[in-house]
Amino acid sequence: MEPEKKPIDEIDMEKIKVLLDELIGLLKDDDFDATGKVDEILEISGDFSILEFKKIKKSVEDYDFEKALELTNKLITDI
Repeated sequence: MEPEKKPIDEIDMEKIKVLLDELIGLLKDDDFDATGKVDEILEISGDFSILEFKKIKKSVEDYDFEKALELTNKLITDI
């Protein structure tokens, strides 16, 4: 199921930042639950950085937690 597309002004960026911080903790622990956290972010992010979040999720699914962490950190510095 595709996430609901929201206009950028309706996206709760503070909530996304909190979830990204939680995601970083999961990635540092090589925790596969990170996929669920990415799904949670996708649900509220609409079109915001959807491609980046999908790349992060794919990296986790491939057990490449280091790559996922790198992508997540880059995303955080960009927002």
